[in-house]
Amino acid sequence: MIRYRLDDLGWYQFEWLVQAVLKDRLGIGVESWGGHGDHGRDAWHVGPLHFPSKQRKTNGPFLFQVKFVENANATGAKPVPRLLAALKAETARILQCGSGAKSRPLQCKDYILLTNCVISPEDRDAVSSEVGKVLPNATTHCLGGNDICDFLDLNPALRRSFPQLLSLRDLDTLLASVVNRDIVERSSAAISYARDVATVFVPTGPYKDKAIRDLGADEIVRDGKSLAAAGGADVILSTSNSTKSMVDCIQGLRPDGRLVTMGADAEPLSISLMDLIMKRIRIIGSQQNGPEYLYEALDFVAQGKVKTIVETYPLTEAPKAYQRVLEGKARFRAVLTM
Repeated sequence: MIRYRLDDLGWYQFEWLVQAVLKDRLGIGVESWGGHGDHGRDAWHVGPLHFPSKQRKTNGPFLFQVKFVENANATGAKPVPRLLAALKAETARILQCGSGAKSRPLQCKDYILLTNCVISPEDRDAVSSEVGKVLPNATTHCLGGNDICDFLDLNPALRRSFPQLLSLRDLDTLLASVVNRDIVERSSAAISYARDVATVFVPTGPYKDKAIRDLGADEIVRDGKSLAAAGGADVILSTSNSTKSMVDCIQGLRPDGRLVTMGADAEPLSISLMDLIMKRIRIIGSQQNGPEYLYEALDFVAQGKVKTIVETYPLTEAPKAYQRVLEGKARFRAVLTM
């Protein structure tokens, strides 16, 4: 698993990130290029650098190339064939370099490929083989997504320059460092007060009011119409798998409100275009985020900050627990104990 969401940067921001990393680690003398007219190089350095070892200098010239692969770290992705295809096209461009400044890539002694893909030893061998066809006298280095993450671990300021990379924990630290303490305290108090007076529960199942209030709700609404009557909501986060319930709750959105959907079924989501235009409503689809957020959630659970309501059954009563879940009678999860 990769530690930072490099795929979210896109090729342009990823290239800028890598160039910033190189200048931070190797010095300001590294020349940067960008875009598609860089003549086969994204960064270049003529003189010696502390690379690949920080303990001794290696004579240049050095050629750095950045290759970003879309969704390289998505579940089930196989990005390396796409990376090698892009590399093959790039090395072909290097061969076409003419004379003068354009020919400098052919003079490099060290070729360094940097990518958001996670690279195995076998992948590094494949990269070296491809580069060796064009630059037989150059030493090839391949730094993958985990190597970029190692550099980011050493530079919190650089991480904060690219907010797409930040986790919830990073954002907390960032806010604490840049926001006045008095403002934070007043904002926290306001949020706490708002929660005290406006906790609303919208049940989509046959829950009893007492059970709902035991969960901390101050106000209970049964549908979008009653949510609107209670004052409406600026944001509705829907985890339901019922499209019908999602459509109904839109009635409870205030102007400029947002419906964030994290559940789905096979039915299409139909909404009033008049509501969409006149109330300036936005509908946003959201996935469950990456594994790193699951680790944060589990950390909150381990700290005792998440309270659960479950029914427990010994393993021998697994059929009974399963049947209660099928009938929608479990409150609220059925857990088997051993």
